[in-house]
Amino acid sequence: MSEEPRDEQNVKTLRDESPEGRPKEGAEQAVTSEKTEKVINDAGPTSEAGTKDTESVSPPPVGGEAGVAVASESPAPVRTPGGLLVLQWLSYAFWFLYGVSMSWLAVLVVKFFTTQNHSSEWSEESGLVYPLAAVIVMSISALVADWFYAKHEVAHKQGGAKIIMLLHAVPFVLMSIGSLIAMVFSLLMMMLGGSVGDSSESIRVLLVGLVMAIVYGSLAFRVVFGGRKAIIRRVIWVVLGTLALGFTVAAFVGPALETSRTKQDRLVESALSSIASDIRAYTRKNKKLPSSLNDLGGAGLSQSNTDKQVIDKKLVDYKPNTHPASGGGWLNEGGPGLVGPLAGRSNNNKDQRFYYQLCTNYRSEKKARSSYVSGMKANYIKDAGVGTIADYWSDYIYGTASHPAGQVCYCMHADTSRSTSYQYDIND
Repeated sequence: MSEEPRDEQNVKTLRDESPEGRPKEGAEQAVTSEKTEKVINDAGPTSEAGTKDTESVSPPPVGGEAGVAVASESPAPVRTPGGLLVLQWLSYAFWFLYGVSMSWLAVLVVKFFTTQNHSSEWSEESGLVYPLAAVIVMSISALVADWFYAKHEVAHKQGGAKIIMLLHAVPFVLMSIGSLIAMVFSLLMMMLGGSVGDSSESIRVLLVGLVMAIVYGSLAFRVVFGGRKAIIRRVIWVVLGTLALGFTVAAFVGPALETSRTKQDRLVESALSSIASDIRAYTRKNKKLPSSLNDLGGAGLSQSNTDKQVIDKKLVDYKPNTHPASGGGWLNEGGPGLVGPLAGRSNNNKDQRFYYQLCTNYRSEKKARSSYVSGMKANYIKDAGVGTIADYWSDYIYGTASHPAGQVCYCMHADTSRSTSYQYDIND
């Protein structure tokens, strides 16, 4: 048999000496010390300090060269989900359209409340309906989209989100600066005393510029800093929502109400000229005036829907033969508005001139928008009388550009042949 190892023999001897068959206390510690001493002796000579006389080796850095490479790499950029990018772009685009429509609506509302002539400015064609509808729709769409986007918005945008932010932030900043320039310009014009009549226009530019500066400045602040603090977003939402609500209410109680109030006047104004043209055509064809406006439709004349609507609603009162018809020769010689006595001449003695009136009741006064139109002689009288022959100097209507409120009668004539009596002298 082979000899058992010395240390195992020692452990066995100590176990045998213990009454419980276990090594005595400190037996295993003694064996361990003996192993340690053996290892030290086998390691070779040592210095006086009791340490091995060998060159010390420092431990290598954790991870070696690979660790250095990993430490020097920048963190990988956070990828923004594609759906969130779409929501961000829609939110910013809705705010951009909101700013455009608000600027347009602000121009109309400010112009209405700073002008003295309302009825001549407001109609469906004036562009009120579109910006008003756009502000209502875009303000709601922008707020809803931004509310959903804010739930997932990050404070510091990277990658595609940062590009979308810059594409919208730069135009917002430029527009807000342009609005401030317009405000300063209008203030300087008022301080330096611009040309006469420019004060009201400067006030309009100042007010509109102020609104645009608030809108675009708030949008720029929202796009750049809105993702960092929720309070910033909420304040901007309140400001922009209040502006949209305020200008919507102002548009309804101002220009929209005026448009509705003058709807009948504008309908009559658009139909009078064509009705007079139909009467001239009827007279040339039948050598007499129509007995009523309903005869125009049965005469084969092409009436517009507006003319039919005015006639059916009896918005125009037709009065034929208000003066006896005049014969051929010199027609309306010396009448007001004629360029010369030959202007109304007819070479056919069988030709006749008939006189009639088209009367209507305007709900509001309308002033001419230009000095040229205001200088033209109007061919109407303000009461229900028939007037004099001199009042029937034209076969065209020139009074729809301006008229008073109330009863107005247009004095017209119609010839059985063409004449040049519609010419007029604006200085008469």
